[in-house]
Amino acid sequence: MSDKIPFSYAAMKGFIREMTKIIMPHVVGNPKLDPMLLAAMLEDTGRLSYAKEGARQALADLVGRTAYWSNEQVSAIDQHLSQQGCLTVSQVRAAQSSQLQKIVRRKAIVDDEELYLVVGVLSDMAGLLDLAKAQLLQSLIDQYSE
Repeated sequence: MSDKIPFSYAAMKGFIREMTKIIMPHVVGNPKLDPMLLAAMLEDTGRLSYAKEGARQALADLVGRTAYWSNEQVSAIDQHLSQQGCLTVSQVRAAQSSQLQKIVRRKAIVDDEELYLVVGVLSDMAGLLDLAKAQLLQSLIDQYSE
């Protein structure tokens, strides 16, 4: 487990399973698209580190899809997830926000996981970020990609 996303692999999988049902029910059961089936395939073939990295990316992608949700929508989904014994959207958002603040303060992206987070924030929140913040995030992406 990465120290950047403070959740266990099992906790991430629970969140991904439930959020996939909510956000992308059409992919559930599709062996090429369902993140839970893809994780199971990687686990079964002994590539747990790839499964964990995929879970971190799926977690970020799913939360990114909630960027424009109202507080009421987030609250309702949080309640559902909590009842299922899963992480909530609010918990994951808080962890990502904390990590993004660290990256911005450091003015550097240090690994691919941070890159995915910054790219996700920039693409999902593009219309909500002020120009200076968007430019800073893009410059961090450009620096890391060089």
